[in-house]
Amino acid sequence: MARRKSNCLLLPISEIALPVQRRG
Repeated sequence: MARRKSNCLLLPISEIALPVQRRG
């Protein structure tokens, strides 16, 4: 359960963080 929750949080964060880093 903990792994699934972490994935749900990491997926949206990574999707937002990746484009932000590219722009930066």
